[in-house]
Amino acid sequence: MTLTSTVAATSSRAHVVVPPPLTFGKYRPMKKDIHPDYHPVVFMDTGSGEKFITRSTIRSKDKIKWEDGQEYPLVKVDISAFSHPFYTGQVKFVDAAGRVEKFHKKFSSKTRGVKKEE
Repeated sequence: MTLTSTVAATSSRAHVVVPPPLTFGKYRPMKKDIHPDYHPVVFMDTGSGEKFITRSTIRSKDKIKWEDGQEYPLVKVDISAFSHPFYTGQVKFVDAAGRVEKFHKKFSSKTRGVKKEE
């Protein structure tokens, strides 16, 4: 027997019974007592002062009152999408070509430990 099909011999003819497909769109309750506590948490970017609420398993002793009037755990982060240079558009591009040329100019004439044959 395989998991994909089972032969049922209930009638004179044998027929294949295929199990129903997995139901990803339907709600399946989680098993009890094996998952961590997943609750709403407010994250605050200390660089910009922006706050956002999401769900997480992280725990915090700090609390904050959110816009809806309820109190949630507060997690302070140094960098988020509100202050990271990539997301704010303040990325500094480095002139790599100038650095490479400077390196070659500095080290091209030097040979380390290799004697030239005359």
